[in-house]
Amino acid sequence: MSFLVFEPDPIVQSDIAETLAGAFQDHAVHLFDSVLGLLNGVADLAGQAVAIISNPTMDDIDRVISAISRLENVRVILLGDRNALPASPNQHFYDLPLPFSSSMLVSTVRNALSDLP
Repeated sequence: MSFLVFEPDPIVQSDIAETLAGAFQDHAVHLFDSVLGLLNGVADLAGQAVAIISNPTMDDIDRVISAISRLENVRVILLGDRNALPASPNQHFYDLPLPFSSSMLVSTVRNALSDLP
């Protein structure tokens, strides 16, 4: 099980990584400086993963949907203000509005993990 995180702000990225490492100690945390890098990371994984993407554009969301449309073992958490999430039985997206606390992040991740096969 791995976490893949795209957050452009290095301080926020570090906070997210520390929160994940503290709450989910047995899981790897991979940090990316672009959505494309994160998507390449998802493609390279064989196991389960939760991708966390900060403030995605609609183009980013479209790329994510396209890249993971056939992957049953990946869940996506979108950080930011989104009113509508993609709806598909093969894709599982979760929304975490900004600002969020560490406990909100952990709770959302636990929800995503509970949905993995």
